[in-house]
Amino acid sequence: MPSATPSSSSTLPASASLYPLAIIDVGSDSLRLCLQPSAPAAPSAALTSSKVHRCPNAIARTRPPSKQVYIGSAIEERCNDYSGLVLRLPIERGLITDWVAQKAIWDVEIAKALRQVRGHAGGGKLLEGWNLIITEAYFNLPELEVGLETMLFEEYGVRGIWRTTAAQLASFAPIGVEAQVKAKAKGQETQQVHSQGEEALKPPPPASSPLSSSPSKDPASSPQPPPAKRPRRSAAASSPTSPPPASSESDVSKRSKSSAFSGPRQPRRPEATLIVDLGNSAIHAVPVLHNEPIWRGVKRLELGGKVMTNLLKEQISFKQWDMTDESWLMARLKERAFFVAASEYEEPLDERPSSWTPKMLLQRSGAIEQEWVLPDYTGNKGLARDVEKRYGHMLRGPGLASVDGPDDDEAAREDACIADLSALQSAQEAQRQGSASEDDEDEEDDGDYRESGSEDDDETSAPKPAPKPASVAPAKKKGSATQDPDDDEQRLLLSHERWQIPEILFRPEQVGLTSTLPLPSLILSAAQSAAEGDDALLGLLLCNITLTGGLASMPGLRRRVEADLRAIAPTECLVRVRTLEEAEGAAIEGARWCPAKFVQGKVMAREQWEQEGTQGSRAKFGSWSATSGGGGGAGGRGRGGSTQLKGR
Repeated sequence: MPSATPSSSSTLPASASLYPLAIIDVGSDSLRLCLQPSAPAAPSAALTSSKVHRCPNAIARTRPPSKQVYIGSAIEERCNDYSGLVLRLPIERGLITDWVAQKAIWDVEIAKALRQVRGHAGGGKLLEGWNLIITEAYFNLPELEVGLETMLFEEYGVRGIWRTTAAQLASFAPIGVEAQVKAKAKGQETQQVHSQGEEALKPPPPASSPLSSSPSKDPASSPQPPPAKRPRRSAAASSPTSPPPASSESDVSKRSKSSAFSGPRQPRRPEATLIVDLGNSAIHAVPVLHNEPIWRGVKRLELGGKVMTNLLKEQISFKQWDMTDESWLMARLKERAFFVAASEYEEPLDERPSSWTPKMLLQRSGAIEQEWVLPDYTGNKGLARDVEKRYGHMLRGPGLASVDGPDDDEAAREDACIADLSALQSAQEAQRQGSASEDDEDEEDDGDYRESGSEDDDETSAPKPAPKPASVAPAKKKGSATQDPDDDEQRLLLSHERWQIPEILFRPEQVGLTSTLPLPSLILSAAQSAAEGDDALLGLLLCNITLTGGLASMPGLRRRVEADLRAIAPTECLVRVRTLEEAEGAAIEGARWCPAKFVQGKVMAREQWEQEGTQGSRAKFGSWSATSGGGGGAGGRGRGGSTQLKGR
């Protein structure tokens, strides 16, 4: 097998330009495409000028009698009837199984994106002369790798390709440089105010204040200024115990390097990180060390968004409406309604729905209940631009009103999406009033019995029923979600389905996967397999866990994973889980911040591919098939020093 270390002929020449550059993130649910025809003039131009084109990775056909076919983005732009939509998916279980459908989607979307590129003459093959970065399945079959490279070089005419995974690109995604700069600037302002002396200090509290009740130890000494507020620690710390301090804006600009899209790089990035890709077909935990995946530690969970959509269709079809043919609508409803219950290891608080455990949610069914109005396509004469008319809208329930507060208040946003506290308080007040009225009636009955000379209550009266838990009215039973006689709206109720279906990520035995590890155990197993007894690497992976993919944005998921993982992880390790702001598009965002020199070393030119074939590309890209016989080292290299931290 050829060596994995790239030789001088395996990289693009130094004089060869990396541009024009295209990035395609291929997912089983959606497709993302980003084109950069030339190097941007300014370092910050890449983050604004390059537009990301997103479209469904599917071909849809409407029901008879129209039977119209829509490809890719046309499903959302031109289709006006999503009821009974028949989908043709090119990817099954994460692998491309329908190459004809996949090529048709690529042709339409690439041509559409090229029409928006300035200076593109057109003609010839679609990507002729372009360098391409494309994502593939984590455990892609060797035969599919050959077919993918052959199609890209022969059918699209690319000049060079880098076949990689979404997790490797996501490891380059930014983790909040601007937040570090603002925190540092705020800390400097505080220090400047405190250094001005006693004139800048606030006056001491009055005598009636509790703070002035305790006398000072040295009355003659002048009051000392309070210490400066420490800036918030960066999530990009390269050590689990001592993260580096935030850098000022000038330092960031000095250390910024050119990226594949000429965007400024983040000042510090951890040497090792663990990317958890929560996709539509499956979930993968991928340890990444020195920008290369450690394949021996990659773990797969056979659960994803598609399984949740099928479970939602099954439950709704059994209880309310027949939704067996409404995969498209149920997938969109799942994205807007699902949340994750809090961990049993967290302290529950009644006023914070984000801390409610599954047992507490069972007693508060009415507070989390949502009532949706299904879309009506019978009177739709044209394309409905309003999202509510195309996918339905919420009539009542949590998440209907916007959240007022700071953007970084994660708990407040989750509370608003999970439960309606006003409905819960109204139910509790109604229950207290009902209990008080029952007590008054019992006292009146007892007085009547005593006046009439009846026997004691403890001998004749029936036992008093136990009070019901504080909750609002329960969800309607089967057959209650019928058509309203006053209008033509079809309403749908969602209550416990909102959190019980995502619970399969933490209890896979509920769907028959008895031998499958839960998500927190899967993450810990991936970190331990990658570390192989190296405590420093294990601690670095556990304190730099990043959630990406379409399911990563579910409310409560990050807190639940962190709490459950903290309970089973070694006590000496710091556990920290974060979610990127653009979790679903983490691969594209990471490619923007990828250094240009690193990309040039990864891109395989057409001339080299014609000489070495797919065997050379496997060794160059470091896929799992190239490392399966060599001990599963990081990025195609063996174990000899590839997993050692720098400086150790």
